[in-house]
Amino acid sequence: RYLNKTGKEKLGSDYETRTVSIFSYIHPDHAAVIRRNIGGISTNAIPEKSYFYTFRQKDGKTFDAMISAAPLVVNGETIGSRGVMIDISEHKAMQEALAESEEKYRSLIENATDAIVIVQDGLLKFANQAMCDMVMYTRNELIDTPLSNYIDKEDPELRFKFHGQNVD
Repeated sequence: RYLNKTGKEKLGSDYETRTVSIFSYIHPDHAAVIRRNIGGISTNAIPEKSYFYTFRQKDGKTFDAMISAAPLVVNGETIGSRGVMIDISEHKAMQEALAESEEKYRSLIENATDAIVIVQDGLLKFANQAMCDMVMYTRNELIDTPLSNYIDKEDPELRFKFHGQNVD
């Protein structure tokens, strides 16, 4: 029932309050889960573990946090639990931005009208749909096959000069 100064500022609590219940700040959707998890920690049924919750600040705004908690044991008796709350809002926003960026990149590559491939050691490791359509093979049929299989053998300049490398 203790919250340090930073926690009280984050949650919008009156700093002069000596005790605080985490349940008064947990989002209602997570109330039952946090009660079960903290109850399990307090009884040693759950060892130290981290959980993710949404918290509600005094002004009604919400933020995502991770709580890592462990039983507080004195003379072999569990007298409560102690824990750390970490605001993961920025981390979560970065993950969402990364996922959005990856989706845009994936869409760009898959919807390109030009063939796009990744070649490692002369073998195709990736081919977009345009490449599959051009050579009339499925992606599974192309993967791990030599790029040289798809270059015109009658065109010596193209055959021996693919990005400055011999493709044989």
